[in-house]
Amino acid sequence: MGITWGGSLYAALDPIYGVMLYKLLGQQFRVIDSEAKIRFLKPGRETLYAHFHIPKENVYALKQRLITCDKTQLHLQVSLKNKQGIIHATCDKHIHINRLTMK
Repeated sequence: MGITWGGSLYAALDPIYGVMLYKLLGQQFRVIDSEAKIRFLKPGRETLYAHFHIPKENVYALKQRLITCDKTQLHLQVSLKNKQGIIHATCDKHIHINRLTMK
């Protein structure tokens, strides 16, 4: 049909923020998706690109929050765009982060 199907578009976006946060926070935290929502705006008929970014201020605030709380949630958004910057899909990710307990 000449398009990239929705599941493939989502799969391109799915793990990235979780992996980024896991690397930024360290192994003492579990980072998992708690909710995700994707909106398909245009068919993907060409190569699409995503830019994943978590501002340093957000990472700092998250680390500060995790000092006093064992768990928290973070909401992030990412879009798939073509070379001209036209958005084809937008994904909202809700990520659950909790401190692992030592056994």
